[in-house]
Amino acid sequence: MTILSYDLENSRLGHTDSVNTSHSSPTSKHLASGGQDGQLFILSAETWRLVKKHADPSPLTVLVWYPTFPKTLIYGFASGDIITIKVGDFLHSGY
Repeated sequence: MTILSYDLENSRLGHTDSVNTSHSSPTSKHLASGGQDGQLFILSAETWRLVKKHADPSPLTVLVWYPTFPKTLIYGFASGDIITIKVGDFLHSGY
């Protein structure tokens, strides 16, 4: 597993509050991060370019690239909402 690290003050993640969770895709090509600001960002690990963004008024508290269903990301908010997305719908260079 590849460990991705970054300086929050100089990062390109875009969160306006603390990062609560982050997880790299199974191939380590992408990084998903969720924050206290209720935002989910999926970035290319190579270029740090934003691939997908989702916002909710509630803090994002958990996310995981689901290992059994390829290219599926599950994330949840403090409000109790849980969202499952098929990443193949928006990632064009593999996940």
